[in-house]
Amino acid sequence: MKFDPNTDPQVVDKLRNVVPHRFKNLQLVERGEQRPLVKLEEVGCWYMGEWRGTMLHGIGTLLLHDGSVYNGSFVNSVADG
Repeated sequence: MKFDPNTDPQVVDKLRNVVPHRFKNLQLVERGEQRPLVKLEEVGCWYMGEWRGTMLHGIGTLLLHDGSVYNGSFVNSVADG
C-alpha cells in the first residue's frame, strides 16, 4: 500500500523530523533503488528509502508502529548499522 497523506499525515510529520543518519563508511554501504514511502503491511510500519527488488536494501528510514524510528542501512531487509 502506498502512503496516502490524506489518511496518515502524522507519518509525514514524523519522518520529516528525522535527522539524516551519518555514516562513517558510507562508501561501504551497497546502494539500492530509491523508492517513495510505503506501508509494510506485514509488519505494520512505514519505510522510505532504497530497495533491491522486494527487499529493503541500502539507506532508509523505518517508522515502527510504536512511533520509534530507525534511520540507517539495510542489507536484504535486515537493519545493518
